[in-house]
Amino acid sequence: MGIFSSIPIYINLYSNKAKVCRLDTGQCITRESKEKFSNCRVVLGEFEIAENFLKGIINELTSDCFLPPPLKIVIHQMELTEGGLSSTEKRALRDSCMHLNAKEIFLLEDKNELSHTKALNLINNK
Repeated sequence: MGIFSSIPIYINLYSNKAKVCRLDTGQCITRESKEKFSNCRVVLGEFEIAENFLKGIINELTSDCFLPPPLKIVIHQMELTEGGLSSTEKRALRDSCMHLNAKEIFLLEDKNELSHTKALNLINNK
C-alpha cells in the first residue's frame, strides 16, 4: 500500500454498537459503546459520541499507519431502517464518515450485511 493510499473500511452500525472491518487486512472489531449514541428513534442520535467511538475503533485498525490515513468507508445502518433512511439520517451518516477522514463514502440501506468481498467490490467498482 502506498503512503497516501486509502484504506477500505466497512462499518455495520447498530444501536450503541458497531462492527468495523478493515477490508484490506480482514481485521474486524465489534464493540458496544460505553456512552449511548442511539435512542429509540434513531441509531445515530449523538454525533460526537458516535464519531469518537468509531474513531477509536478505526485508530486501532489503522495503528500501523504513521499519519491518519484517508479512508474509503462503506457505512451500513443495520437497525431502525423500516421504511428506509430519512434524508436527515443519510446526511448524519455521511457527515460522520467525513469527520472520520473518509475520502469516499458508500451508504448502504439493505438489511443484509455484505461479505468483505462484496464490500470491497463496491468500493473498487464505485
